[in-house]
Formats: sequence, C-alpha cells, structure tokens
Amino acid sequence: MTLAATTIDNRSSTTTAHGDMRVFASVVHNTGNGATLHSQKNLWIQKDAQGNKSNLVENRSATIKTNTGDLVIRTDRLENIISRADTIISTERPTTALVSDSRLGWQSLNWFYNSLNLLW
Repeated sequence: MTLAATTIDNRSSTTTAHGDMRVFASVVHNTGNGATLHSQKNLWIQKDAQGNKSNLVENRSATIKTNTGDLVIRTDRLENIISRADTIISTERPTTALVSDSRLGWQSLNWFYNSLNLLW
C-alpha cells in the first residue's frame, strides 16, 4: 500500500496494510486516540520514493507500528507525544438530603422532619 500526498492527516482512524506500507508526504499528522498507521510487514514514512526526508512526522497520542518488518521514518522533525487530558475536580454540595426508610423508600429530609413534627 502506498499513501502519497503533500500532507497526510490521519485523525483517529486506523490505516492497515496487509503487506508493506509506504507513506510519502512532506508532513504526516497521525493524531488522536485510535489513530494508527499499521503494516503487517515493512513501513516507510518519508517525503518521496527517492528517500528524501519529510519536514514533519507528528504522532500524537497515536500508534505507528509493524508486525514483522522494519519501521523506517525519515524526517527532519519527529514529534512522538502523548497528550494527557486535563483533570477537573469539583465538589458539589447537595441541596436536599435523603433519608432511607424500608417502608417509605427514599424520602427527602425535609419531608421526614415534617412527618416527625406531625407525630408529636
């Protein structure tokens, strides 16, 4: 399989060759969870068939792999980066408390107190 373009932008999809794979481009973006360039045999990533270097190969939170062959990347700049998700932690305060009673099921705390007042 041969992929040839000025720029190859693979976002979150899998491209698999059952034999060799050749990726010819000045710029290759392989980005996003699930983005994969996968060859069963050999995989070349470079600018052209003559073996000139690409300007950039970006593999961000993605996979470039072979099963049994060589992996050859010819580039001026290789960015192999794992992006991490920002974690946001927030604390919520309940506006209504709940009390469990096997006979009544879940009832609001306000209703429960009102019921107690009626019993007095």
